[in-house]
Amino acid sequence: MTQTFTLAGDAWQSANWQVAQRMAAPFAPHPQNPATMAVTVDPGALLKSGVLVETGTQSTPTLVRPASVRVDRIVIDRGTGLISVVSGTDGSMAPPAIPTNSFPCARVFLTSTMPAITADAIFDERVLADAAATAATPVACRAGRTTDQTGIVNGSLQKVLFNDAPINVGGGFDTTNSWFKPTAAGYYNLFLQCAFTLSAGNVQLNAAIYKNGAVVSRAEYGPGANSMQAVAVSDLIYLNGTSDYLEFYTAQASGGTLSLMGGSTYTYMTAAKVA
Repeated sequence: MTQTFTLAGDAWQSANWQVAQRMAAPFAPHPQNPATMAVTVDPGALLKSGVLVETGTQSTPTLVRPASVRVDRIVIDRGTGLISVVSGTDGSMAPPAIPTNSFPCARVFLTSTMPAITADAIFDERVLADAAATAATPVACRAGRTTDQTGIVNGSLQKVLFNDAPINVGGGFDTTNSWFKPTAAGYYNLFLQCAFTLSAGNVQLNAAIYKNGAVVSRAEYGPGANSMQAVAVSDLIYLNGTSDYLEFYTAQASGGTLSLMGGSTYTYMTAAKVA
């Protein structure tokens, strides 16, 4: 049935409002009840590549009061409909930039003395359409080690410290923190290889990919003695382009201490955005 607008009769006005609500209500920001230092965002819906993506009511984390004033921004991920908060600069009334592949939802004006976030501190700036097509954001990297990583002790997963990223399209790999944290949301193909030179038999090798501090993929391999051996793991992982990051771990169970081999063909990881 097609609903048309009319001003005649309470029943029709109620039906009119239901239709209007579907268009006006998605992702509406408002204070919590009772008001706190967080913001509630109403249920919403997005169309993503022909698929209807719907979300329920969401709440931001508790926003920290600034030393003076600050403007934070609530944004909506174009692919998932999930909200996140981009913090502004303390002492500035300029809002932070809208991240790539996000829609704006609201600005939140914060002061050092406000007891809670009320309606007058929330500026609704919802725009769920973009006049320009979203350009694909290429992300591809290959990171490795230039030298051996010594001190891989027996029986404990340890972080692989990649110190070289000769391929880093999109700047997703951070060699300072040795993690992959891209700014474009999407699904990524990941591969990790960890290579060791072994001097004892019956050694168990491990390679693991961690997302936000928790393991998501892991492989084990038990090779022979006196040779270079490698263990590898791969996966397809979604990253939200804001807070998600990946780290890479390895372990061995030789009964002693081994070194992780450096060099571009031995220990390395690769990542590429595929969707």
